[in-house]
Amino acid sequence: MKLMTQFIKPYRKLLIFTILLIFLDVIGALYIPTLVAEMLNQGTSGSTMNNLYMTGIQIVIASLVSGVGAILGGYTCAVLSSKVCKDIRDALYQKSLKLSVYDFKQFGTASITTRTISDV
Repeated sequence: MKLMTQFIKPYRKLLIFTILLIFLDVIGALYIPTLVAEMLNQGTSGSTMNNLYMTGIQIVIASLVSGVGAILGGYTCAVLSSKVCKDIRDALYQKSLKLSVYDFKQFGTASITTRTISDV
């Protein structure tokens, strides 16, 4: 974990922003069923149409906020993961340059290529 924080540390703000957007998505998605239950209760208790319309507007707003949070959260998560993986690949490449010829032959070119490209 300590090693991963070294790579994530330069992107703290992006990480916090991503987490906030995901929270926004989850809170909005969890708030919609509450509003639907409220609308059902209002409909069965003989509430006015104006109250039902206001609850419907709240549902639309909550779904828009949740949708925007989901889309932006997914985008920022992709950006964050690509930046962190790029840094990990660069560090791994720099480390492989320090290997001697004997070490490089012992691991094999295919193994080092696979570890550098796909395992990260």
